[in-house]
Amino acid sequence: MAAVASIWETQNRPKTRAEKIIHWTGIALVSLLIAAGAGVFIYLRWDFDDSWPEPGEGLSGSFRLAKGEHRAAWQAMPTTCVDGKERGFEGIAFEFSSGAVTAVRIDTSRAGDNTVEVHFADPGRPPVIAREGDCNRIDGSIRRSNYVLNGRHMYRLTGTIRADCPKQGITGHATFDGCLPMSPADLH
Repeated sequence: MAAVASIWETQNRPKTRAEKIIHWTGIALVSLLIAAGAGVFIYLRWDFDDSWPEPGEGLSGSFRLAKGEHRAAWQAMPTTCVDGKERGFEGIAFEFSSGAVTAVRIDTSRAGDNTVEVHFADPGRPPVIAREGDCNRIDGSIRRSNYVLNGRHMYRLTGTIRADCPKQGITGHATFDGCLPMSPADLH
């Protein structure tokens, strides 16, 4: 019992000035090491390139919409690609600078039920939507990496996408590197 009392008294006795300095120095040193480690991690994970990819840079492929009821056949190469999160969906949007179609959106949030949407320049025309179950394929890979542009943290998308939906007349593929949450026109 005397040993327990001795330990109790040692732990609860007032600390000397030297013990307090050592204690707080240790806490400060551990905090500094944690902050430095986090800083190194963030620095290595973020791409601090403030340059904006040129429209179409790192983007290749084409999409086609077959002739259908009340629409002409259409085929074009996308001019830009945009992360879908800023447009309210999970996936990627390919934009076209001119023609009857303004965008092809590929929503990848529904495992087994992804969608491809073709949006027209005429706001009165509803989009053509193809669900994965009605298609031969909607697949590919999208890799997100951290990116900093003008001090704003965002994701940069890299990957490939393929769609083959003959029932709705939608086919296409794209390889992309550098799709950001906004198009260059949205930045200015």
